[in-house]
Amino acid sequence: MIIEEKAYARAGLVGNPSDIFRGKTISLLFDRFEVRVVLYESPELVIVPNNRDQSRFNNLEQLVSYRRQFGYYGGIRLIEATIIRFREYCRQSGILLAQKNFTIEYSSDIPFGVGLGGSSAIARGVISALMRFYNLTEKEIPKQIQANLILEAETEELDISAGPQDRVVMIYGGLV
Repeated sequence: MIIEEKAYARAGLVGNPSDIFRGKTISLLFDRFEVRVVLYESPELVIVPNNRDQSRFNNLEQLVSYRRQFGYYGGIRLIEATIIRFREYCRQSGILLAQKNFTIEYSSDIPFGVGLGGSSAIARGVISALMRFYNLTEKEIPKQIQANLILEAETEELDISAGPQDRVVMIYGGLV
């Protein structure tokens, strides 16, 4: 079974960034830009790199140009951090996960570094795909917990300064 999940870009209409305005924001999702996460069972756990996870370059100038444009961060670390938070939540909540491996890959056309919530969209897609893979529903992992897992992946696992705005609208959708 191949699982495909999509997550959309976020626009902060008022109070962006949320951590400066104590969470008082108005945000919405829009489907012009999206992250696509694909997950399927495999013999080993594999995280497939995306073009935003580039580690091979033709020369030094290409490396410098790439890092100046995209920084040192890619999606693989977000995927790993989200998987870890997901697994920790399940373990602490007594949710037994089947002993099966998977391959996960992602693609994104959300512009990098312009405040559209691209990293949160990756984590949102991963959470949704993992829940489907392990046959979990909102009963086992409620929406507010899903939003917290995404935030914890970024703040606790990766030490990124972040507020709740992206994650809440990613989970609840619509205008929040």
